[in-house]
Amino acid sequence: MQRGTREVRPRGRHGATAAVVAIAAALPLALAACVSGLGSDDPKVRLAAVETLNDQALLAKLATHEKDGDIRLAAVGRLTDQALLLRLAREDEDVSIRRTAVGRLTDHAMVARIAMQDGDWQVRALFTLGVADQAVLTKLATEDLDWHVREAAVAQVSDQELLARVATDDKEEWVREAAVGRLTDETLLAQIVIRGMDHDLRVAAFLKLSDQGVIEELASEDSDPEVRGAAVGKLTDPGLLACGATRDPDPLARSMFTLRLADQAVLARVATEDTDARVRTAAAGRVTDQAVLEEIATGDGDDTVRSAAVGNLTDEPVLELLATGATDTALRKAAAGRLTDQAVLAEVAAEDSDPLVRSAASARLAEEAALAKAATGDKDWQVRAASAAKLADQTVLATIATADSNARVREAAVQRLADQSVLVKVASDDEDEAVRRLAVAMLTDQAIVARVARNDPRWEVRATFVLEVTDQAVLAGIATRDEDWHVREAAVSKLTGQDVLATVATDDKEKWVRQAALDKLRDQAVLARIATTDADLDVRCAAVAKLEDKTLLTRLTKDASDAVRDAAKKRLAALH
Repeated sequence: MQRGTREVRPRGRHGATAAVVAIAAALPLALAACVSGLGSDDPKVRLAAVETLNDQALLAKLATHEKDGDIRLAAVGRLTDQALLLRLAREDEDVSIRRTAVGRLTDHAMVARIAMQDGDWQVRALFTLGVADQAVLTKLATEDLDWHVREAAVAQVSDQELLARVATDDKEEWVREAAVGRLTDETLLAQIVIRGMDHDLRVAAFLKLSDQGVIEELASEDSDPEVRGAAVGKLTDPGLLACGATRDPDPLARSMFTLRLADQAVLARVATEDTDARVRTAAAGRVTDQAVLEEIATGDGDDTVRSAAVGNLTDEPVLELLATGATDTALRKAAAGRLTDQAVLAEVAAEDSDPLVRSAASARLAEEAALAKAATGDKDWQVRAASAAKLADQTVLATIATADSNARVREAAVQRLADQSVLVKVASDDEDEAVRRLAVAMLTDQAIVARVARNDPRWEVRATFVLEVTDQAVLAGIATRDEDWHVREAAVSKLTGQDVLATVATDDKEKWVRQAALDKLRDQAVLARIATTDADLDVRCAAVAKLEDKTLLTRLTKDASDAVRDAAKKRLAALH
């Protein structure tokens, strides 16, 4: 050994050489922390940083080791390392990563070769998405043994003749549909509709047509009623629509043509003369001529057709005749729902044998006396509720809200009540929770709400009222002093003050209240104290889940409690 030199001796696994290797391995991550934004705990900030990053070493590290999927995807989207991109495209478990990697590959010959030759159809299908050569795509679309690959190729083929051939010849439905979806040539689309054997494919091709001449021909001559029906939405010629509505042999197709008709004379003829009730119903719903509607409503043999006609009737005498005299319940209900004559409505609301008809009439009543009679006297709760929902008389509403036997009727009355004292009574005493909560929500006097929330002897009532308190001082008092934990918890759910929340989170004797306060707490010092000292493990774990102090979290990974240790590890992983 020469004088003045020293032998460098390895110092075991942890010697200088190993240390240099470790430093070198860690260097990209250390550098990443120095790049603006990459060291942030906020994934959005880190994502924004990656989207402008050009350092290929860092991008490679992020593309292969980053846990956040969006950040990995962004990194892959900026990679240029072809070997790494190829590995990611072939092997990554995330299909989005694989797709992006394929799109970044620049060796198109290699991409095409893999798309044609790889033994795994999933790999071939994925790489097909990166093929640009139409000749290769043609070969894949027509010759690959797996339909997924053929479908992927078809999605990029532009040759219209080829697409038409695939649409008619491929044995797999999904490939044929993909081919039709790419077709734009009107002549080829029309040929598929005219000559095709696949019903769904013919309809799909027809829906892409825009040539009115072809559409009109198919609308009148095609043997498939669904194709003829599909033509309805594309036809613009009123004469052809009328022809289809009156002459098409299929009732469903005639109905579809009828729904596009505007010609009242043709609609009247269809509504009164068609042999199929479905077609007459479609027409009756579009007729406006009151004389025709009266004829249908009183003379058609089908209840559905008559009801459709009633939906357009405005003639009061005819509506009265139907509402009071029709034997069909649905027809009487439809007529009652169109009536405006208050005397007739009051009669129907009081005397009809069917509650649905009485409800329909009650919903049209405007006179308080008739509404009050129906709301308090009808034997059916639905009628009473419909009437109460229109009442304005506060005395009658108070009686209904406090005395009706049905909760839904009381609820309808409460929604119309303005009397604060009655609302307090209902909110305090009603046996139905939904009614009580609604009554509290309807209260507008905060002084009353706060007084009941603080002073009612029943905790259930206090807990209900406290949810409508808006005064933070009142809520703070209830949250810290109420004797029942349910009430304190309810108050905490409305609190916003961090000081009071901190007091409750650390001092309340009930774990559920402490946890409710902790969920709204932001003070890291208080959260740290709870995470390390609270007597309840669930509360401690909840606090750990909100900590940001990595040093404390690291210490908690060695806590005596398994649950706390796991919570700390999970939080650390999330922060990284």
